[in-house]
Amino acid sequence: MNPAVRLLRGDDIDEVVAIHCESFPDSRSTRLGKPFLRRMYQWYLVCQPRLSLVGEMDGKVVGFVTGTFGWGGARRRFRYTLRQILWGFIRRPSLLVSAEMFERWENFLKGLMPGSLMPGSPRVSSQPHSKGVKVTLDSIAVSPKARGRNVGTALMNAFEDAAEKLGAGFLALGVERDGIAARRLYESCGWELLREDTESNSVNYVKKFVRG
Repeated sequence: MNPAVRLLRGDDIDEVVAIHCESFPDSRSTRLGKPFLRRMYQWYLVCQPRLSLVGEMDGKVVGFVTGTFGWGGARRRFRYTLRQILWGFIRRPSLLVSAEMFERWENFLKGLMPGSLMPGSPRVSSQPHSKGVKVTLDSIAVSPKARGRNVGTALMNAFEDAAEKLGAGFLALGVERDGIAARRLYESCGWELLREDTESNSVNYVKKFVRG
C-alpha cells in the first residue's frame, strides 16, 4: 500500500516529535528536549503550513517533512522557540559548553537582532543558477518501522509539488556527509550536489524548477 501524504495538523505534533527523536537521537534539537521540539513543529504548522506534511499508512503518521519559504526562516524559528531553548539549556547545561553550541552562538545572536536579517547578510543566493524564490527543506524523517516502503519518496514528491505551487524557483537543503540513506533519497529524487564542506562534515543539495 502506498503512503498517503497530507498537511500537518495540530494533533500530529506528538507523533512527529516521536519520529524525530527516533530518527535523530543524538541531534542538538533532540537534546534540547520535547518541549522545544513541540514548539518548533508548532512554528512550522503556524508559519509554514503548506510546506509541513506528514505521511500516513493504515491511519498512522509514519513520516514527516517540513520546510521554509524564502529567507530568514531560521531566525524567525529561533525567536519562536527561544523560551524552550533556554529551558533546554537549564535542563542540560552541558549543551552550553559543547563545541557544537559554541560554533552556533553567532547564529543565536543574529536571531535576537531586530530586522529581517543581520547587516551584510545575503538576501539572494550567491549561486548563479539559483534564480527565483528559495524553499529550504529543513527536516524529513520516516519512522524506522516504515522505512523501505516509499514513504520518504512520497514525502519528497509532495514537498516539491507544494514548493512549486508556492512559486519557488529552486529548493535547497543541507545534510551530514555521512547521511548515506538520506543522500541516496535526495539524489534519487533528482537533487544535485552543490557543495561539500569537510570542516562541518556537511553537504548541500539543490533542485531547480524548469518552467516553460
